[in-house]
Amino acid sequence: MRLLNGWYENEYGAVPFTMPAETLLDAVIKMRFEDEDFGYTDMEVNWGTVEDFECVTQLIYTLLEEKRND
Repeated sequence: MRLLNGWYENEYGAVPFTMPAETLLDAVIKMRFEDEDFGYTDMEVNWGTVEDFECVTQLIYTLLEEKRND
């Protein structure tokens, strides 16, 4: 299992989070279910294992922008 973690902004300020998931898409869907602001505000997000994370902030912005345009 991998982890999506980092922070994003909502109306109350920065929200730290960690979301375990099998895939990046699954993690994004879970986060959007928890807070519809996720992915549309300022954020810094990493995806990976405890030993190996990569920044996926821009990828998530792109995924959600494409979904919005569908």
